[in-house]
Amino acid sequence: MGALRRLDGKVVFVRSVPVVAIIGQQSTSVLENCDTLLRGTIEDQLRACRELAAERAAIPAEPVNPELVVRELNGRLPSDAQVSIDVGSCVYWYARQLILPEGVPAHVSGTLSSMGCAIPYGLAAKLGQERAR
Repeated sequence: MGALRRLDGKVVFVRSVPVVAIIGQQSTSVLENCDTLLRGTIEDQLRACRELAAERAAIPAEPVNPELVVRELNGRLPSDAQVSIDVGSCVYWYARQLILPEGVPAHVSGTLSSMGCAIPYGLAAKLGQERAR
């Protein structure tokens, strides 16, 4: 249970009732606590999802497939990056395509905002990073 036991439930908020709440690195937090059979099932499903995501990003579009743009960020983000995600379809593109480097946060509204929220999120992340130095 490791990281899950140390978590203070008062700081976690989910608007809708989840089937399973996953906190931490999605791949590791859950898999650390699963038996071998379940772990294999989850790994197979994760692999299938990533393959489907790659296929979606490879679909030609004019002028460009936005999922491909997001996918191309993989391996290019620096370790001190902070990702700010706006509302709408782009949330799904990021969820499907972007694998963040360890320690890189993503700032998302969680459906509680309107268009353009990524701008103040990004500014706040930048200012917070400067203050931390």
